[in-house]
Amino acid sequence: MVTIFGSDVNIELIAVILGLVQVLFQILQSNVMWFFAIVSAIFYAILYADTKLYALLAMDIYNIAISVYGLFQYVKVKREVKKEGHDEKIQIRKLTRRVLWFSLSSTLVLTVVVAMVNSGLGDPYPIPDAALGVAAMLGMFYLSRQYIENWYVWLISDVLSVAFYIYIGFHWTAVLYSVYVLSSIVGLNKWKKEGIRI
Repeated sequence: MVTIFGSDVNIELIAVILGLVQVLFQILQSNVMWFFAIVSAIFYAILYADTKLYALLAMDIYNIAISVYGLFQYVKVKREVKKEGHDEKIQIRKLTRRVLWFSLSSTLVLTVVVAMVNSGLGDPYPIPDAALGVAAMLGMFYLSRQYIENWYVWLISDVLSVAFYIYIGFHWTAVLYSVYVLSSIVGLNKWKKEGIRI
């Protein structure tokens, strides 16, 4: 609970509801998902700041920025594909080896650096906070670029997040991430069946 204008507000529950709506639109690949991603990230940023989970706080600040970028990317690609007569299809890209190796090595290095910074700032869970925060940033980047591999990143990250959130007592968020696990499977299958490579 956080007090806003003199009233206790369950920020976690609001963020969870917004996150559930966002993932529905993500699976449908609707641009509306970016609005819900931004608003949910704002509520989670408040929650993480209050609980000193600094990497997850940074992740949500990043998510706000990458969501704006993602919205513009989706609109741009949809315009291009619509010109070719494929407006009803999901437009997907496949990672190149170069992007894959660069992103994996960057993720590892960034996780170590963020864990060290978290520890110095008094984060109660510096390593899992860093690992989950950085993995989510990678998933959002992949999603914004429409890489189908975003679903694999989300699946791994979400399974680990469920355990972490149960451990720290964020039970509503653990429920949300359980839904994210299922939605990652549904989203991956939907993209594989209905997507067109661009």
